[in-house]
Amino acid sequence: MSLRTTIIDLLRRHPEWLDEAGRAVAKLAVSPLGTPVENEGLAQLILAFQESAPVQITLAHSVTNVDLSAEHRAFLVEIIGRSTLPELPMLWTGSLVQVFSSGEPALQLQVARIGRNRQLLPILAQLHGLVDRDDAPRDLRIEAIRAEIGTRPMGSRRTFDFLFSLLNRTNAPPIRILTTELLGRLLCPDPARDPETLVSLIRGDSLISPGTVLPLLLQAKGMASGPIFSYLRDAVETGWQPSRDEWRSMEEKLARQADVKDLFNRVKQREARRSAEIETYGALLSGGDPNRGHKLFLDKASCASCHRIGKQGNDVGPDLTKIGAIRSSRDLIESLAAPSASLAQGYETYRVVLKSGESLLGIQKRQPDDSFVLQEASGTKTRLRPNEIDTMERLPGSLMPDGILSALTRDDVRDLLAFLQSLK
Repeated sequence: MSLRTTIIDLLRRHPEWLDEAGRAVAKLAVSPLGTPVENEGLAQLILAFQESAPVQITLAHSVTNVDLSAEHRAFLVEIIGRSTLPELPMLWTGSLVQVFSSGEPALQLQVARIGRNRQLLPILAQLHGLVDRDDAPRDLRIEAIRAEIGTRPMGSRRTFDFLFSLLNRTNAPPIRILTTELLGRLLCPDPARDPETLVSLIRGDSLISPGTVLPLLLQAKGMASGPIFSYLRDAVETGWQPSRDEWRSMEEKLARQADVKDLFNRVKQREARRSAEIETYGALLSGGDPNRGHKLFLDKASCASCHRIGKQGNDVGPDLTKIGAIRSSRDLIESLAAPSASLAQGYETYRVVLKSGESLLGIQKRQPDDSFVLQEASGTKTRLRPNEIDTMERLPGSLMPDGILSALTRDDVRDLLAFLQSLK
């Protein structure tokens, strides 16, 4: 049972304590921050008293108080974002609008995410004005586009040109992944050109899951066996296994049913070859250079975009700090060659459809306060309340894209395996 749950249960039995305790918690909210563990305990304490008037007033005033450090104000804004109240107090909404207008990029981004998640109209109105602003900060403009998708899925020419520019390989993998997540939810302004432009930008990028961009690709006009079908065919050859819904979409949208049949046959052939291919990687389990493998993990293979070793990397996928002691050599090969063959517990993939119509794909991240947070492949985390969710479905596949090894040479794979085996 979390600290917050314990306190709430106690206050239910002693409601006469609420006001006095709330005033004490309000004072703690503006006291100097401590260690991450201490700060999380304070956050849970504040959230336990989120209905207390003193706490609400203190948070509203403090997030705009420039005498507090930017770190402290960011901490308090995050707490407002974690609130489980059905509606945010008007005091908080007003303060968030002031914070957004302050021009501090990091705080603006936090507020933008709260505004999008909570559908706060004053903040959404400000975000709307940033969608096609070329001078807006990149991350804030991305968040503005995310906020638009639920109500205005038709992307403008400027929006698409901006997103296409982010697919340049010089951009970090999380940005490229997030960009394709957005493109896959938008209606393109030029179905005759945009899908093929997208293919030209993502072809050969093993981090991009074809399923993510499939909705946009299937908007193409006159699609037969041109560049888009060629891209889908190559994706299947390198390991992509379309889900049931993806097959259904292709059957409805592909111009020629023969193309669908061809893709289906290629998937079956690929499955038949998979075991043999995994066996060939067995010869690469010795003779590798762990140091070079470490560099591959961080750079060319882009493993650190989703996985963490020690303090390096991200937390989208399982922590690999001691993977060499936990998984057998064959398990390591299989997880790289066929990531959907076996999923680590707690990293199952979910498709969540919101009542706004927006569809999200990611893994559920456990939180200290037991709230529901969905983390997408890009690392983007969205905190969802039960009344926002229309449907939620667990999918059989992994969030990790198939075909990662297709971007590596056999010597690369040997070195990467040597590094993973050394993590103990």
